[in-house]
Formats: sequence, C-alpha cells, structure tokens
Amino acid sequence: NIVSTPQGQVLGESTCGAYLNEYLRYGYNNNSEEVKKLQTFLNTNLGLSLEVSGEFDTATETAVKAFQVKESTSVLSPWKISKATGIVYLSTRNHINNLMCENLKSPTPNNLINWMKNPETAKIAKFKKAEK
Repeated sequence: NIVSTPQGQVLGESTCGAYLNEYLRYGYNNNSEEVKKLQTFLNTNLGLSLEVSGEFDTATETAVKAFQVKESTSVLSPWKISKATGIVYLSTRNHINNLMCENLKSPTPNNLINWMKNPETAKIAKFKKAEK
C-alpha cells in the first residue's frame, strides 16, 4: 500500500499561526476577544489566576509587565529598555505568538516604531472616561 500526501505536506508537523493579532494596551479600545486570549496566556505562562474578562484592566497590565520582565531579552532588549511597559506591542506580541506556536519562529521585529507614531495603533482609540 502506497500512502500519498498532498503536495508540500510534512507528516508529523502541525501548523499554527499567530495567537494574538492585535496590539493591546490599558485604557485603549481593545478587542475583548484578543484580551481574553492574552489573559488566558498570562494565566498559563505566569501561573496566575487573572479573570478572563476581556477587559484590559490594571491586573492585566501588571501581568503583562511581569511577563515582559520575565522575557526581557526577547521583549524589552530590542527596544534597548529595561523597564516593562505593560503594552502588548511589536516585540511582546511577537514573542507571545512564538511561544504559542513553536513552528512560527517569527523573528523579533526590527522596525520598532514608537506606539504614538505608528499608524496601526491609531485604530485603537483611547478611551475617554465619562465625566460625572
């Protein structure tokens, strides 16, 4: 018996893609489904018990900072900084995606654009607190 496989398929290999597709930040209009995935990841990776609410609250921001410190070589060093930001942006999102999908092997971004100057982040309008 001859077993054929579709062209280009490697047996034993599983394919996966990016786990997080958006940038996330406290105080911004974040996609709640992306935040839930982030919270789930942080709970698993850091052994936390964040509420998986979809809200990027201060507890989530604190957990992101802890992750950034833990993974500082891959997350903070490319920016030549040592202080965690709590922002899931270029290097943090990339590293989370690589950890969630070993086959992804996405290189650390070298086009490190400041959050405030990146047209991609303009899509995430900052929340304005309702005045009482």
